[in-house]
Amino acid sequence: MRAFIALPLPDALLEPVAALQDGLEDGRVVPEEDLHITLAFLGEVRGDVIADIADMLERIDAMPVPITLDGVGGFGDDLRSLHLHVQPAGELVALAGKVKRIAEMAGTTVPRRRFTPHVTLLRRTPGPVSPNLNRWIADHAHTKIGPEWADEVVLYQSDLTKSGPIYTPLAEGWLGADLPPEIWDQ
Repeated sequence: MRAFIALPLPDALLEPVAALQDGLEDGRVVPEEDLHITLAFLGEVRGDVIADIADMLERIDAMPVPITLDGVGGFGDDLRSLHLHVQPAGELVALAGKVKRIAEMAGTTVPRRRFTPHVTLLRRTPGPVSPNLNRWIADHAHTKIGPEWADEVVLYQSDLTKSGPIYTPLAEGWLGADLPPEIWDQ
């Protein structure tokens, strides 16, 4: 099965990001429930390896990480997707390294890519970028949202369909699960 490990976007960031997506055109807007920050794309993985990754992820020993969304960008010369950049805080980079090691310990090879944290907003329809989208990009180039704390990491199955990917959570790990409740009030 095709899988990846990600941070779901913290609840406090969902509303401002969904509001930012209003008016986007030239493709498919990523549904609010699918907004995430990929920590490790695993590709095709056997079921027994998925089970081992799930087991280790449920017991992950890591702290919550700060998430600050900072400006818009895109991938590809043809702008095949539009996203919000995520500031690569040290804690976030360390967490990405940790989940990558978990996947490798379970027996899968994680593709060697530079970690570029982002939240995909729109998957574009092939073709020229419309003037409206260019204007939207210019208007939101310096948008900053956050910081908020992410405290959950999820192993997702990804099924590709003609209408877009379908993400199914397979396992989750809570970051800072052993912290006393009063720490969150500080």
